[in-house]
Amino acid sequence: MRPKVSVALTVIAALIVAAAAPDNAFDRVVAALQSGQTAETVGNRGGLRDAASMLAAAGAVPADGQEDLSRRWDAAAGQSAAVLPVYRDRVLGPAYRALNIPVGGAATFHQTFFAGQRARVAVVGLNHSDFMLSITDDGDAGVCERTSRAACDWIPLWTTRFKLRVINSGRVPGIYFMLVQ
Repeated sequence: MRPKVSVALTVIAALIVAAAAPDNAFDRVVAALQSGQTAETVGNRGGLRDAASMLAAAGAVPADGQEDLSRRWDAAAGQSAAVLPVYRDRVLGPAYRALNIPVGGAATFHQTFFAGQRARVAVVGLNHSDFMLSITDDGDAGVCERTSRAACDWIPLWTTRFKLRVINSGRVPGIYFMLVQ
């Protein structure tokens, strides 16, 4: 292989790996929630320990009234997870909540986001039920609308409450995690 082609392939491979790796707390929490749920489903204690550690290190906290998955997964793993330093790239850090939505049902929440700071909301489906994520501002103007496996990112022009709505458009009851930052 010629040197120029080899270098080009190396650069392309590095870009693919970099694109696949979570690069901030929000992406790490999404990855931790997905891997933790998978590890819990199959009984992988090492995977539970790793997911608990990733969730705690990302600084993710359960939304009000939600179970702390990092503690649950750590306890299920049977050993204490390695203590990693907390990483926060936002004032409030990421928060997550579990959602169980019947077919055709919806869950609606209100969340305040700060003016001029990146706002992110993602929904991670844990089963094969489709969903729609809809976000509107305090005047009911649409900010973002996405379907399965999508996240919404925007920068609010003013500090205000936004309405976050997850609609189960699938044919089976939906089990999801909603992540807000």
